[in-house]
Amino acid sequence: MDDVLASGESRIDELIFSSRFHAQKSSAICRCTEIIKNGLNGNVPDTMEGLIALPGVGEKTAACVLRYGFGKRSVIVDVHISRVAFRIGFSDSPKPCDVKKALERIVPEDRWDDMDIAFITLGRELCRPSNPSCDECPVGKLCGFVGSSSKR
Repeated sequence: MDDVLASGESRIDELIFSSRFHAQKSSAICRCTEIIKNGLNGNVPDTMEGLIALPGVGEKTAACVLRYGFGKRSVIVDVHISRVAFRIGFSDSPKPCDVKKALERIVPEDRWDDMDIAFITLGRELCRPSNPSCDECPVGKLCGFVGSSSKR
């Protein structure tokens, strides 16, 4: 934490420059680090509520910290997971919060890690936002998007 705070926003920004929204992220990283060090006695929150109370931390980031930082099961919803879940009918809505609730209901908790990886891979490689490769999709028979002109 001391190294992050001593580096400052401009150095953090340089380090994460290739990520989207790097300026906002570097600012949030520094503010979160300061809050954790000085306001939380160096203890990173280990609950969804505690994490999203930090500046710049949303549900996706909090879910990642819970899973990869604390080893807790959590459903992570990114744009790929949201798109795939919506298109194959796991969720009636493409909104991440709705997708998360639907996946928590449908997918057994011990398969959440596998589901994330599978949906991300499918979303990146075949179920792209435009020009999806529906004819190559292994779950095409489940999908309401195949052969449809909808924006699903």
